[in-house]
Amino acid sequence: VSFDDGDHWQSLQMNLPVTSIRDIDVHGDDVVIATHGRAFWILDNVTPLRQSTDVTGDAYLFVPATAYRERPAGFTGSPWPKDEALAPNPPMGAYIDYVIRSASQPVTIEILDANDQLVRRYSSSDKVPVADPAKLKVAPEWFVPPSSISTSPGMHRFIWPLRYPAPAALDEAHKGAFADGVWAPPGNYKVVLTVNGTRYTQPLNVVADPRVSVSASAYAEQFALARQIESTRAPVHAALTEAGELVKTVTDEPMKNRITEMTDVVPEEQWYLAPRTTTSLRFLDSELAKLADAVDGSDAAPSADAREGYAKAKPLAEAAVKAWTEFRGTVK
Repeated sequence: VSFDDGDHWQSLQMNLPVTSIRDIDVHGDDVVIATHGRAFWILDNVTPLRQSTDVTGDAYLFVPATAYRERPAGFTGSPWPKDEALAPNPPMGAYIDYVIRSASQPVTIEILDANDQLVRRYSSSDKVPVADPAKLKVAPEWFVPPSSISTSPGMHRFIWPLRYPAPAALDEAHKGAFADGVWAPPGNYKVVLTVNGTRYTQPLNVVADPRVSVSASAYAEQFALARQIESTRAPVHAALTEAGELVKTVTDEPMKNRITEMTDVVPEEQWYLAPRTTTSLRFLDSELAKLADAVDGSDAAPSADAREGYAKAKPLAEAAVKAWTEFRGTVK
C-alpha cells in the first residue's frame, strides 16, 4: 500500500498467505484478491486506509463508509462440518473505525439520528456478553458475538448493528447495552467518539438494501409501528417475568393458582403449552412478539393486518398490565 501516490510502498500482507496472486479488484470499499490456489482473500472496508493521512491528535474518528441495511441470512440449515474450508463473513452493520494514541478509560461511542437524538450509546465499561457453548440452544457457529470498544493504543473497529437498544424488560440474555431492539431506518446519522472527555464527530449514511425497493415513507411507518409494539410489549413481558418469579416463592396455593390463572405463566420447560385464554399476559406477550417480527422482520411498510392486530392487542395488553399491577399490590 502507498500513501503518497506510489513514491513509497509498505507491506499490507496481514494474514494473506505467501502465494501466487492472479487477480486483484477493489470492489467498492473492499479489496478482493484471487490466488492461484482457487481461493479468495478479502480485506473488508479499506476506508481507514484512504483517510490515514488525515489522522492527527490524541484520537481520531474516521469518516465511516456508507452502511447498507442488509439483514443477516438467519437460519440457513446445519453449519458446515469443521473439516470444510470456510471463513467467517464480515459482520453486518456500520463500521466505526478510530485511533487512540494512548490508553484511555472509558471510551464511548454514541449514535445520533438526523435530529441529534440519541439512538444508542456504547461504553468500554459495558460488560460484553460471552456465549457459553454449553448453554446455547443453537450451534455456536450461529452466535455472532457483539463488537466491543477497545481502549488500548492503536487502531480499532467497532460495529454498530444498525439497531436501537432493546428495552430492559425485553433483554432476555442480559446483554445490557448490547441487546438489540428494532432496526434503525435508512437515513443520516452521526457517530460521536468520546476519548478523555474530547468528542469526535463524523457523519454516517445508512442506506437501504439495494436489492429491495421500499420508499422512505414506508421505512418510517415500519419504524414507528415497530417502536409502538415494542413499547407496548415491554411492560407485558416485565409483568409476565415478575409473575414467573413470584409463583416460585408463594406458598399459599389459592394465591399461586390465582397468579397462574391471571397470567397463564408456566415453567420454562413447558414453554410449548398453548395459552388458555386470549387475555392472559403470556398470550398477549406472544402475540405482540409475533407482531413485532411481522412488522420489523422484513423491509416493507406495515400490512393492514399488522396494524389491525396491534390496534386490537394494545388495549388488551394495557388492561392486563393494569390488572396485574393492582393484583400484585395485594400479594404479601
